[in-house]
Amino acid sequence: MASASSSRRTHILIPNVSVAPFGYVKQLKLQADGSRKEAGRITHDQTFCRLHAGTSVNKRVRKEDLPPVFYGFALKHLLHRIIATRDKYKQEAIYLPKYDWKSAYKNCHFGIETLVQAATTTKGITPNSTLALIALRMTFGGSPCPTVFSDLSELVTDAANQLVRDGNWHPATLQSRFNANISVEPVVYPTPSTPFATSRPMAVGAMIPVDGSPCFDVFLDDHLGVIVHTSNDALIRGAHAIPLLLDVLGRPERADEPLPRNALIAVSKLIAEGCLTEIQVVLGWEIDTRTLIIRLPQDKYRLYTEDIRALLTKEGHVVPLAILNTLYGRLVHVSVVVTAMSHCLGRIHSAKQRAEGAKYKRARLSRAERRDLFACLELLATAHAGVDINTIVTRLADAFILTDACMYQVGGYDLDGRGWRWRVPKGAKPQHINFYEFLGFVVGIWLAAFEGRLNPGDCVLAIGDNTTAAAWLRRSNFSDKTASPQTLLLARLLSAVCLEYGICCNSQWRMGLDNVVPDLISRTGVLSRASSTEQNYVRALLLNAAHNEFFGVTRATHAREDMAWDRWIQFSERAGFATDPFLLEVCNSQRLILFIAFVQSVRNGAYSAPRNGNPFLVAGSVQSTINGVAKAFKAAGIQIPAKTKEATRS
Repeated sequence: MASASSSRRTHILIPNVSVAPFGYVKQLKLQADGSRKEAGRITHDQTFCRLHAGTSVNKRVRKEDLPPVFYGFALKHLLHRIIATRDKYKQEAIYLPKYDWKSAYKNCHFGIETLVQAATTTKGITPNSTLALIALRMTFGGSPCPTVFSDLSELVTDAANQLVRDGNWHPATLQSRFNANISVEPVVYPTPSTPFATSRPMAVGAMIPVDGSPCFDVFLDDHLGVIVHTSNDALIRGAHAIPLLLDVLGRPERADEPLPRNALIAVSKLIAEGCLTEIQVVLGWEIDTRTLIIRLPQDKYRLYTEDIRALLTKEGHVVPLAILNTLYGRLVHVSVVVTAMSHCLGRIHSAKQRAEGAKYKRARLSRAERRDLFACLELLATAHAGVDINTIVTRLADAFILTDACMYQVGGYDLDGRGWRWRVPKGAKPQHINFYEFLGFVVGIWLAAFEGRLNPGDCVLAIGDNTTAAAWLRRSNFSDKTASPQTLLLARLLSAVCLEYGICCNSQWRMGLDNVVPDLISRTGVLSRASSTEQNYVRALLLNAAHNEFFGVTRATHAREDMAWDRWIQFSERAGFATDPFLLEVCNSQRLILFIAFVQSVRNGAYSAPRNGNPFLVAGSVQSTINGVAKAFKAAGIQIPAKTKEATRS
């Protein structure tokens, strides 16, 4: 790009011009024979602004005038479609043809008022002169361009889904000019004797209509087909629909066309990827519809691993921001399929943030960040080996794990009748309640897998009353500043368990009022010396009592009790006994003193805002809080001092 002075001269000579630099991105371009050749693509950085901050083209786009675009769901949508199709057609081949637009954005021309908004400058032919280059077509870098182009590609996709179901269309008589480049003969699977894998029930299966006709989806300029071999007519219709519509949209040229132009469809990619094959590279992933396996392609696996190893062996481990951005984007791409990768990205994201704030836009990787990169290498190998698509889609649960935790005990059970409880050792370093809730999830899943109650491909639904722990089960963004090392280790352990046993897990938040049984298990410490038969007898009675007690009162009562216990936990943290909220390690006289102090804190309004100008709570509210805490102690089998109620009235 030319100097700042040349940019200013351009602004003076061309009214309303917006000048930004070009970029060049290297990529591998697919050839007709299936090979890939190194090529490049020019990008236009339209977030760049030299003259006034916040005045770049992308900053001035009226996004509210554009149709909404949602990124990150095309691959998941395709995988759900494949599983739904396999669920209905268990012994039929499923083919994945792919169709690309040729030079997609270059087929969309700017309006006359937009031309000057996408300009760049460079040195002119003569000394001290400036040459302004103005883009006539959509650029790679303009934020509205994906939305505007998707209006066209979505139109083609919707029309194709209608066309293949139209009985009046006969591909033999109405077809595109690319008929010679279209193959309707299925590609033979590498090992024809390989059986068709079994799909597992999805939670959203009924929402995906499957009628045996070809179906198409799209991501920007990539049209993705799912064609099940129900008949030869279905194969022919599926293979010809997209090429015909792109040919019509591009208007076939006449013999005397004054402005010759290329076809809208990329013919070389049509030959290489438009075939009826059960193995196809789609959106950066190799999908095998026969075995229902998705894997990272060999070229990407080699590139990603080589780049990570180069960083790990780099002297000083100082990495520029541009490399960190590329690396982080690639690993996020992998985490879509290998969800365990999401537990390794927190520290890498922190390194990226440090580089963004550094003067020279670089960061030195810490030892912990380098360990995370080593873990990423192992997960990349897992991605390359392949992942069962059944473990990625939204599934019906095969097993249920229900857990709960308090500050001194964690417990849970599953629907097979297996219950467990673990007491936090005395003297252990205090952890946040979110940690103990997360620990309950991880232990419950691990125990079920270790004891053989889960099979490969099973989906576990972990249910608890802590929203944070439920979110961590699927994805975490832990770093050294945001989480304890123990929490990060738990997340890594969960990832290892899921990979080793070939299972997937989802989480479901459950209101604390409904989490009766796990709550009871995590807080009951009696019967430690009783036999298993005796324990089971008493627990069954307790569970029935808890059920009757719960449904015998209104939800408003439960809400008040939960609020009371929350206030007690806050008081225990401020008073320094958060690790012993039930006061098991103090005598009755000390308990009485702490209760009196707690009552006064409630009366002082320490946990609620003042009402009607009165900073103190009324006696009824204070008594309600004390009753709620007393009930929690009673449910845990612990009695509060007998003089507590008398002391609270003083």
